[in-house]
Amino acid sequence: SNKEGLDEDRIGNFAAVATFEPIIEIWDLDIPSKTIPTFMLKGHKGAVLSLKHNPVFRNVLVSGGSDSTIRVWDLNEAESTAITETSESKGEKLKLKLHGKSKISNVQWLKSGTEIISAGYDSRIVLCNVSVEKPKAEKSWKVPNDEEIESIEIFGADEEYILVATDNGTVYCFNIKGESNSKPVWALNAHNGGISSITSNAVIPSM
Repeated sequence: SNKEGLDEDRIGNFAAVATFEPIIEIWDLDIPSKTIPTFMLKGHKGAVLSLKHNPVFRNVLVSGGSDSTIRVWDLNEAESTAITETSESKGEKLKLKLHGKSKISNVQWLKSGTEIISAGYDSRIVLCNVSVEKPKAEKSWKVPNDEEIESIEIFGADEEYILVATDNGTVYCFNIKGESNSKPVWALNAHNGGISSITSNAVIPSM
């Protein structure tokens, strides 16, 4: 059936939900009685481990999965091609393999809306401009001791730093404005076990 794009008719409230299944569910929060997703994004071959909406282009979503791929989605196209009975849709615009065969644990957009930083179980974080014709790893950094990266957080007024939390409880800070493969600015032994999530304070600097 023909459907209006997400931006053509109204500014709606949508939630993207990932599970250990290889699909991404898109729910219309303005229809709370709906029992199935508005549409679903299919492309990953394993669990979807990370999702992030684009801060500039509200119809664009990036995902990272256990199949070692990063995928960029156009939600307008996905909704317009959804099959009503099954909610299956198209919409995948880009598939990247920036971490070899390693799972993608986290992916984040920079404020520009054109660059992403991804983290994998290969102990690396990678900066990539997805707006160019053939996106590739522009810079990368590696945490010591082959620690697996569980979570990342970009911070700083000019997004110059990234916090990297690992499976052994260490937080590393890298300067992403600096050279590729540079050493951490500092390291903090924060927990006795893996760090599943890390965030910075949006109001108070350096917290």
